[in-house]
Amino acid sequence: MNPNFDISLEWLPYTAGSERDRLFSASIGITAGDTCLTYLDDLIGMTTREHMYGCAWQLAEWFAANWWRLRWESFLQSAPLDVSRAMSHCMVSAGGGFVWPNIIFDGDGDFVNVSVPCKIGPAESYASIRYLSDTNNKSIPIPANTFEQAVDRLLEATLSRGAGFEDKSLANLWHEVCDERRNPKVSRYRKWEAIAGYDPDEAPPALLKGIFEASKRYGRQSSEEVVADARHNTGNVFKAIQELPESETVDVSLPDGSIIDSRSVNKASVLQMPWQRGKHAAELARRALGIPADRPVSDKKLAEVLGVSSKILNSTKGVQGEVLPFALRKNGTGGTYRLHLKKTFNTSRRFEICRLLGDCLLWGENQLHPATESGTARQKTQRAFAAEFLCPSDALWDQLGCDISPDNIAKAAKHFNVSEWTINTFLVNNEKLDRDIFSQRVG
Repeated sequence: MNPNFDISLEWLPYTAGSERDRLFSASIGITAGDTCLTYLDDLIGMTTREHMYGCAWQLAEWFAANWWRLRWESFLQSAPLDVSRAMSHCMVSAGGGFVWPNIIFDGDGDFVNVSVPCKIGPAESYASIRYLSDTNNKSIPIPANTFEQAVDRLLEATLSRGAGFEDKSLANLWHEVCDERRNPKVSRYRKWEAIAGYDPDEAPPALLKGIFEASKRYGRQSSEEVVADARHNTGNVFKAIQELPESETVDVSLPDGSIIDSRSVNKASVLQMPWQRGKHAAELARRALGIPADRPVSDKKLAEVLGVSSKILNSTKGVQGEVLPFALRKNGTGGTYRLHLKKTFNTSRRFEICRLLGDCLLWGENQLHPATESGTARQKTQRAFAAEFLCPSDALWDQLGCDISPDNIAKAAKHFNVSEWTINTFLVNNEKLDRDIFSQRVG
């Protein structure tokens, strides 16, 4: 993986437009990984080039105004971009009369994922350029600090260019953002606002107070995972978790992170993708629990890990409306947890349980361990852990051979007692199955 992200500027002499457009006119090139995202077809000049012509001030202002949401707000798997998120995450909304590339930024906490969802079709009658780059419906993961540094350089270069410019609105905005980033308390609240899907100072005070109280009760990181999923409904979800009767949960005993040396795993995974961390942790967990690398995990063995009857894997107990799946440590210490599940099918419950198992192993210092539908790095790690724990990749390849037909995938799913969705997703992520074919298969 090439972790590069760069926004390059070359100042241009420009005589048309406003004073601001003239002063900040630039040739702008944007690259993520090995992909040039500003590669375009100039329909007037009848040529192609790797940069666009635009106003650097306009772009810098968009990054500054949306910095917190770009950095921290993750996308929900089940929810399309709404207007608010589109304006703060899609570069086309930088505006100013310029044709910006359709670049989308999605922060998962550890990385900022950069994508261009599709190639723009035939140019509209008013368009003078057409962008040619896309990312084939995939995201390019950029380490969060690399993204921050690139945005910092863009703002510094733009503000240096406009040192004598009388309009100080951009300088004031950026100085405010930088001051907030340096202040731990303010930075924490700005982060919570962004995770919940609010612009700075727009989140209700009651919501922020609720997050603060949940952080003290359940742990800051875990509470932020709930916020990333519940967003504007965060208060109701925390209330539902707190008020859930014990009759809707089951007590389980989970091993602690020492069996996989979780501190070393987390420390070594700073530059790893979430799926790599989850896969590695699952391999260590199987080894520690005495599960052969080439064998399926039976219901009996999984129940043994939890210290409960295997009946839990076929029960519908605990299916509640607003209460997400979670494991909550009892009495603050030890390895006993209250487990609340949402799924009803055996394969789904197995996967859900393994997500929570992986979370407890990797983030055992937290009181609450939620499994959500959000796209944070922690949730991605959970899913990768569950997939590898139940269906080890090497064993899956041996089972499939070179045949990834629907029938053979169904046989492999039955062998490992996982859903066909799990195997199809694994194949897509490993570029063995085209995403469009996967979409057709799952409807």
